[in-house]
Amino acid sequence: MIIYPSILGLSLIGIYILARGYFRETKLIPEIELKLRLKANQSLRSKTWENLIFPTFLKLRNNFLPALLKSSEYVVNLARSFVLKLEVRLKHTADTIHGKAINLDISQRSEYWENLNGNKNGDKEKAEK
Repeated sequence: MIIYPSILGLSLIGIYILARGYFRETKLIPEIELKLRLKANQSLRSKTWENLIFPTFLKLRNNFLPALLKSSEYVVNLARSFVLKLEVRLKHTADTIHGKAINLDISQRSEYWENLNGNKNGDKEKAEK
């Protein structure tokens, strides 16, 4: 039970000694030199970016992105084939609606198509028969 408070107390004493020596040293350095030293040091953010984030980003981009693109190729091909099949079905439906799917130039036409063809050409006499 006494171990944790004693560790805490020794730690605080060590921090005080180190900080006191550091601040005493900074008081002895001229102000201009101190400003130059502070400007020369990089910020923690830039060091973290250079040493941790950017290398991780490069590794992910070089290794993970090609694998992702290769695996997504299968999905893209499935979607492409689905769209092509849908386009064929829509074209067939449009042709059926417009009457282009049935060849009207054959000799075995029904009476309905004869009348319809007469109305399209303006032959009302042929359509009335």
